[in-house]
Amino acid sequence: MRRPQVLYRDFARVNEVASPEHLLDNELQEALNAVFDEAGGISKRTGIKLDKTIGTKPITRLIDYSKKNQLLVAHDKTLQVYGGEVIKDDFDNTDFDWEVFSDGKLYLVNGKNYYVYDGETLAAVTPHDGTSLDHIKRCKYIVQRGERLYAAGDDNNPNTIYFCEIGAGNHFPDLNFINAVSDDNDVITGLAEFHQAMVAFKNRHIYGWFGWNPEADVRFDKINVHTGTASFRTIQRVYNFLFYLGEDGVYALHGLEPSYISSNNLTDEVVKRRFDGLVNTDQACAIFHDGKYILAVRTAGTYNELVLVYDFVRKAWSPWTGWNASAFTAYNGGLYIGSGQTGEVYKTNDKHNDNNLPIPFRIKTKPFDCRYPLHEKKFAWFYMLVGEKDDGNEIDVKVECDYKTIQLHNGIQLNTVIVPGAFMMDEEAPAGRSRLYYKRARLLARGLRAQVTVENSELNEGITVYGIGFQFWPIRA
Repeated sequence: MRRPQVLYRDFARVNEVASPEHLLDNELQEALNAVFDEAGGISKRTGIKLDKTIGTKPITRLIDYSKKNQLLVAHDKTLQVYGGEVIKDDFDNTDFDWEVFSDGKLYLVNGKNYYVYDGETLAAVTPHDGTSLDHIKRCKYIVQRGERLYAAGDDNNPNTIYFCEIGAGNHFPDLNFINAVSDDNDVITGLAEFHQAMVAFKNRHIYGWFGWNPEADVRFDKINVHTGTASFRTIQRVYNFLFYLGEDGVYALHGLEPSYISSNNLTDEVVKRRFDGLVNTDQACAIFHDGKYILAVRTAGTYNELVLVYDFVRKAWSPWTGWNASAFTAYNGGLYIGSGQTGEVYKTNDKHNDNNLPIPFRIKTKPFDCRYPLHEKKFAWFYMLVGEKDDGNEIDVKVECDYKTIQLHNGIQLNTVIVPGAFMMDEEAPAGRSRLYYKRARLLARGLRAQVTVENSELNEGITVYGIGFQFWPIRA
C-alpha cells in the first residue's frame, strides 16, 4: 500500500492573530525577517550596510532635496548636506517637516521657525510686506497643494490650518486660515495631499479640504474614518492609497471622489497585537519603497527597534528586526536608513547581513493535519523544497508532532535527495529558478498534527522555502 504524501506550497502571509488551528494551510504563524517570493516561496530578507557616520547624535531626519540633487541629514541641532558641508548647527530642534514648493525651494518648519533653503543658503523666511510669519514659525507640519502651502501644528492654535497666497510661500495673511474643530480635545497631527484634497489628520479624526478657491468653492469636511494618525511621518502615498499609523494599526485611506474617501484597517486580521504595546508612537516613521510600506515603531526604550513591512502586491506583513530606524528616505534609487541610536546612516544592499551582523530568519507553519484531521498518523518522512542557491546553507528545522519534537539539521539529518538528471523535478521549479532542491529526513513520529519551524541565523546565508511536506500512515480507529 502506498503511503499518503502531502505537500504544502505557496505560503502567502503571516497571521499572528488567528489561533494556530484556524490558520489556512498557506498562512504562517511566524515570519521573522522574511519576504514573500513572487513564485510562492518565503525568503530571508537582504540587509543594510553602514554608508556614513554623521556626528555622534541619533539621526532625526533624512531629506531628499532632488531639485538640487542633494540628500540632507539632520541630527541633534544640525542640518547638513550628506557627506558635505554643515548648513546650520544651532537649530532649536531638527524635528522638521518640509516641502519643496513650486519655486523649487525647500521650506521647513520645526515648531520654532520657518526656513527656506535653495541648495546653497538657508535662512528664516522673510514675510511679505505688511504681514507676519509668527504663526507659521510655530507650526510643525507643512504641505503643498496646488500653488499654495498649508501649515498646521501651531501650539497656540492646534486646530488651525494656515494657507499662503498663490505661489507665495512667504505670504500668509492673517485671514488665511480654517479650523478643524472636533467635539473633543483632539488636535492636528499631520497634513497630506491626496486625490486633489488637502487632508488634515488628527489623532482620532481626519478632515478634507476640497476645492481650490477659498472664497468660492472650498469645502472642509470631516471624513468618515475610524482613526487619525499618531505620527505624520508615517503618512505615505502608496499607489492610489494613503497609508498611515493609526491608534490601533495601519490604515489605508482610499476613494477617488471626495464623497467616498474612507479608510480600512490593514492589520486587524493578521498583526493587530503588534500595536497593543507600542510606545512613543509620535516618533514612528515610514516609507513606501520597492512595493513595500516599511514602518519603524518602538515597543520599549528610546529608539524604534521594530520594523513592520507590508508587501502591497502580496498583501502580506512581516516583522523585521535589526534596523533601529529613526528616518527613511529614497535617494538616487537607494533606500537610506537613519539610526535612532547613533549618528550612522545605512543603505540597503543585496547581502544577507545587517552591517556584518547575521539576520535571524524564522518561519513557523500552522499544525498541519495532513488532510486527516481526526486520524492519528505515523509520520515517516519530512520533505522541504528550497531554492538552488540555498542547498548548502545552514537550515535548522524543528518538527513538532504533538508530543514529540524532532530537530533536523541540513547536511546531517536533512539531506538533499539525488534524483537522476536533477536535484528536483524541474517541472515544479518556479519562475526564475532552474530547479528546486528536494530535501528529506526521517521522522519516525506519531501524532495528529505536525508543525514546522525553519530557521537560519548564519552570516551571509540566504534561504527560500518553497514547500513543506510529509509522508505518513493514517492510523484508522
